[in-house]
Amino acid sequence: MENKGISTSIAIVLGLVIGLVIGAGALYAMAPQAPGQTVTVTKTVTGTATPTAPSKLTMGVVMWWHHDEGSWSPSHAKAVETVAGKYGISYTWIEETGIQNVESVIEQAASTYDIVYIETDEFMEAALNVAARHPDVYFIQEWEAGPIADSGLTIPNNMICLNAANVHQPHFIAGAVAAKLTKTNKLGLIIAIPGPRANRTVANPWRDGAHYVNPAITVTRVDMNSYSDPAKARDTIASFHEAGIDIVFVNQDDFAATLEAAVRGMYTFQEYIDMVQYYPDTLIACSIWDWTKPLDKVVNAIVSGNWQNFRAQHVEVYLTLEDGSLGFPTWGNMVTEEVKEFAEQLKQDIISGKLVVPEKTEWVD
Repeated sequence: MENKGISTSIAIVLGLVIGLVIGAGALYAMAPQAPGQTVTVTKTVTGTATPTAPSKLTMGVVMWWHHDEGSWSPSHAKAVETVAGKYGISYTWIEETGIQNVESVIEQAASTYDIVYIETDEFMEAALNVAARHPDVYFIQEWEAGPIADSGLTIPNNMICLNAANVHQPHFIAGAVAAKLTKTNKLGLIIAIPGPRANRTVANPWRDGAHYVNPAITVTRVDMNSYSDPAKARDTIASFHEAGIDIVFVNQDDFAATLEAAVRGMYTFQEYIDMVQYYPDTLIACSIWDWTKPLDKVVNAIVSGNWQNFRAQHVEVYLTLEDGSLGFPTWGNMVTEEVKEFAEQLKQDIISGKLVVPEKTEWVD
């Protein structure tokens, strides 16, 4: 299973240090204050059958990396800041969480906050274990591997998943748009962590979208085995340029590939947050994952005291093309009105069911 978040040598070293400290019994949590501020506190949790919403809610956000670095964690941070601000919830970033100590971190968060928001489904197993021990704490868990019903997991009544499994749909549109814009009929694909999930959600949709427009287009793929490797990303773009590739989809959490592409007169697509305003002549578009709308629905159920009824109907809340939580909010300067209209029609055809984007977990060269 792939790790989600920024993977760098710095992150690995920090993760090892944190793991050693925790192994020595020095685990601590940060208590909620105004956004961005932290102090150390403890909280006694009492066991009840169903969570209850206090007058002043607190939220701990368990993150792979930092809320203001890269593109993955900031996509969640933006949603938390918006929704927490709307409902007057105090929140704290719990950053640099590694697999080796994740259950301890989530356990401490559940003992400190009313809501625990977990930004990656790589932490799902640990989250399920902790949620079972804290039935009076609300858990909000990121998911993207497919419908929860197909996962074989049993989700407790105090947890709801925000599901981004439909991201294959905008990535199909991205491939189709690239096919409209390429001058060489050669596209590139940079995959962060290879595997069945990446094949289903990114790699195959990108290529299938391109072939929807022009079956003669070739797609060259490079697996990075890292969510952030700026040097390798730049080298990959250089090799793509030498091969005549003019448009690349970048499935990483940094913008090194896009910066290198700009130098070489190439275009890119990226994911998670919209950065087109900073690279309008280089980025064709960013395929956003906006967690705000699904998170708002879940938090509203908490603050309104409607959790039990809402949870009975929604073990998961999807990001969708229809509500704009998936899609392309901004197009680069190179995208013509004709191509924008084409992309919008594809979007509507997918929403209506007229066009069904294939879901394929195997990549065949």
